[in-house]
Amino acid sequence: MDIFWEYYRGIEKGTKVTFEEFSSNKQLKKEVTDAIKGLYTLILQEVQKKLNLAKIESSDFIWDLARLKAIKPELIQEYLDIIDVVSKIDKVDDLTLYTMLVRIMEDLEELYFSIIKFKTD
Repeated sequence: MDIFWEYYRGIEKGTKVTFEEFSSNKQLKKEVTDAIKGLYTLILQEVQKKLNLAKIESSDFIWDLARLKAIKPELIQEYLDIIDVVSKIDKVDDLTLYTMLVRIMEDLEELYFSIIKFKTD
């Protein structure tokens, strides 16, 4: 659980500065994008454990989680949108990334805790 909060705080750092500071500070941007990648990897690892999957190659796991009622159906598109951005985070322009940081944080947090709370039989 501590690693989750470490990644979360890493993303949060980007929300505490202006866009100008964010876009001009390469070290901060790297720290933020590394935290996003780390949190997403953590989510994928939890999904693999919960669903007993050897490998996850696409965002299809979101549909699996919805079918199992681990996530709310109304959040499917939200998660798919975020996963699309996160999966190509190194190619996302600074403005798009900066404006999406809070959304990324909130959605990944909600997804992570939905997976953690989900009970498999």
